[in-house]
Amino acid sequence: MKKVEKYTEKSRLAIILREDHMWGPMQQGLKEAADLLKGKIFHLYSRALIQELKEYQPREIIVFHNKPLDFKKLRELEGTEIGWWMCDLRKPEQLLNTELDFLKAIFLCNKEYIPDYEEYYQIPTYYMPQASVLAKKIPTSEEKINWDIIFVGRLNHPIYHQERNITIDGLRKKGFKVEVRCNPSYGGEEEERIEKQTKWLYKYSPFCLVQSINIKGYNSVRLYNVLAYQGFALVKYFRGIEDLFENHKHLCWFKTIEEAEGIINYYYKYPKKYQKIKEEGHKLYLEKHTCLHRVLNMLDILKKNAKKSL
Repeated sequence: MKKVEKYTEKSRLAIILREDHMWGPMQQGLKEAADLLKGKIFHLYSRALIQELKEYQPREIIVFHNKPLDFKKLRELEGTEIGWWMCDLRKPEQLLNTELDFLKAIFLCNKEYIPDYEEYYQIPTYYMPQASVLAKKIPTSEEKINWDIIFVGRLNHPIYHQERNITIDGLRKKGFKVEVRCNPSYGGEEEERIEKQTKWLYKYSPFCLVQSINIKGYNSVRLYNVLAYQGFALVKYFRGIEDLFENHKHLCWFKTIEEAEGIINYYYKYPKKYQKIKEEGHKLYLEKHTCLHRVLNMLDILKKNAKKSL
């Protein structure tokens, strides 16, 4: 990629991650991006973080973390363009922190909260969807696939996940077998085991269900994982999906259970069309939606904002 070569000639990148969090596809993808851009990963909770950064002398820093109170110590750095990639769905007033004037940009994984963040923090805020890994090697299936639809994720949240249960129950009532791989708690060996399964689960399952809260522009990393691992993404419609993907080309979205039923039955009948959607979805992902693409986009914005402030 010419843009990668151009960047590595002129810049020096630091990406800051939590070291105490499970390294899922987003973290792995950011590590890939840092390596390709000849940058470096730093750990947020390292006691020596600021000293390590001062010795490294990065020109740009991207912080991938959802709690700004944890990285306000970056204020000590001077002459560095710092961006914050926020991938949670909390509004700014829930974060209890207004001391972020050292940031050059905030990047949100949804469009709906952008005005709130800009007003609250008085910092330019941009839409930056989540992403995933390059996924160059996908293992073969470890199990016999005897289901129609796979869903990997949690269903037990009292507020956020109830709609997933309704969709899954509705699909089962239509006669489809839905396999759910879900860990009710965060972290631990079980979640890591399920995370490792997603590669072959998404590639070899007939349909991969993707459903998140219907906030404009928001889709979780699950959608990008499916496309990264060459799966067929069956997506519950969210506002703004049309700006990212083409229906029945890169994936298929539905608004009702009946629409989902029609999609599944149709593509079971036309395997060549089904395979084409999987191929086109994966191709578009590699062209536009990897963590490397997101990092390069954020770096472009940080550089433009730096020039404006001169």
